[in-house]
Formats: sequence, C-alpha cells, structure tokens
Amino acid sequence: MGRYISYEEIRVRTLGKVKYTTSELDENKMHVDLANALINEGEVQVELDLSPRYEAPFQGLNGEAFSTLPTPTKLLIKALCELQGVMKILDTDFGRGTVAGAEKYYETLEKRYDRIIKQTMEYRGGEYGNGWKYPPLPGLKLMWGNAQGDSGFVGEVLVIGPSGDSDSFPSRRVNDPSKTFLYGELPTHDQWWNL
Repeated sequence: MGRYISYEEIRVRTLGKVKYTTSELDENKMHVDLANALINEGEVQVELDLSPRYEAPFQGLNGEAFSTLPTPTKLLIKALCELQGVMKILDTDFGRGTVAGAEKYYETLEKRYDRIIKQTMEYRGGEYGNGWKYPPLPGLKLMWGNAQGDSGFVGEVLVIGPSGDSDSFPSRRVNDPSKTFLYGELPTHDQWWNL
C-alpha cells in the first residue's frame, strides 16, 4: 500500500496489460506484494524529483497529513505517483516473454511525467530572473531551504542592510560627487593623512 496512492488505482490503470495474483504458485502474473513494492518505489521517485522544492514526505504547511492538502495539489501528486507506479510495473512485467511490447506505452507515460515535473519544478535562470518560474503548489510544505524564499514571485527580494554589511548595500547612497561613504563629504587634508 502506497503513501499517496493505492494498489487499486494502479491495477485499474494497468487493466489489459498486467495481471496480478496473490498466489505464489502463479508465475505468469505479478504478485500483489511486488506491485505494492513498485508503487512505493514510484512514490519515492516522485518525492526525490520534487525534493529540491518540497518537503518529503509530502505534507501540509504545518505538517498536516497529505489527505488534508488542497484538492489540486493532491491530484497533481497522485497523478505523478500513478505515472511512476505504472512505469515501474511496466518496466518490470509488461511484455516480458511475449510479443507485446511496453516501450511505446512506457515512453508516452514517461513524456507525460517529465512534462509535469518540468513545469512544476521549472527554474528561471539568467541575470534578472532567478527563482522558480511558477508559484509553489498550494498548501504543500516547502523544503526547509526554500521556506523563506519561495513565494512564487520571479526574482529575488533585495534586502538592504545597514552600512558595514559586506553582503548588502550601504544604508546611504552617494549621488553627490563631492561626498564620500566615509565622511559624507570630501575629507580634509588632515583626514586624508589619518586614513
């Protein structure tokens, strides 16, 4: 049994392609225990693929259970997990020892999965566009390293600190060429010699 999806959801998606059994004597069908293990592998793959942005295991903003997430977020994660689960099962079982091939079906699922991951995790690089291209999934807890900066806005927030911080702008800016950062005005003769 998966954390985000169930065996039954995967069974329905693989009707006509994979037959399952609970009997250890039937070697021509996939055992339900193996299917559940592959479903778990698929879920871990989704967590790994989304981990640069989101906390794993997936949970609400304050650690709430996955089932309490907003419906669009749950549906997207479930769809990704189902795609991965089916791909793992097809890669393991479908078409083995028969004329039926799973390659085309697998490729279609993989393209769909990659397209969703790319859009969900797309990062806008470049000189002025650092940051995630799309806002985070509603209600899903961000990975601890992104919790402060991932607001869904493209770009970075400029923080201006007090003068003296080497990593930020000075609190005053000099626009008058007769003034300096050190003294506010050009130093006198004595001030130059005491620098």
